[in-house]
Amino acid sequence: AATVEMGNSAYICSVNESCRAANEKVLQMLPGEVVELPSANTVKLDGEGLPGGFFNAEDYMAQINNGTVPPGLLKLKRGAVVLQMCHLTPELPRYTKCVVLEASAKRGSLRLIRLSDLEKADAEERAFWVPRTTTRFVHQGLEIERTQFPVALAYSFTVHKSRGQTLRRVVVDVKNGDVFSHGMLYVAMTRVRGRQDIR
Repeated sequence: AATVEMGNSAYICSVNESCRAANEKVLQMLPGEVVELPSANTVKLDGEGLPGGFFNAEDYMAQINNGTVPPGLLKLKRGAVVLQMCHLTPELPRYTKCVVLEASAKRGSLRLIRLSDLEKADAEERAFWVPRTTTRFVHQGLEIERTQFPVALAYSFTVHKSRGQTLRRVVVDVKNGDVFSHGMLYVAMTRVRGRQDIR
């Protein structure tokens, strides 16, 4: 019940760094051991004076986390609430909230269940294994390929990722009020059904 309640609540902020810090804080409060799932990253070099092809720069690449791609180093615990970052099936569209049932760095595996299915009688049959996916993105002019489980912790997310979600409770971080563009505060405040559900 506590997992469902936390999964239906959110700390909404305007910048990815604030969200990342809040998610890590909640993860540390959950019982159990943290499982670290590293990504595989490569950079494509086509620039002048540089050889074509790919090279690995794991330490640097794992630190690149812009909020639109899976984290370079995914830290999870059993029971953690995550947000799917890509469309897996028609029943599992992008931004579906799920709960971690099993995460293993040794086997490189991740098993989830949709948050909405967690308390159903046949919950165990509704669980699914998540494949690693490869995402291409550009960071500081470099074309990067990242292979990682397409999830991120979902206790806190940006206003943009909150669009379309209905939550039971939200905390809206307005400390960085100057970075809110027109309409962002409205989007954040309308994720809940009533004023009493906003802090």
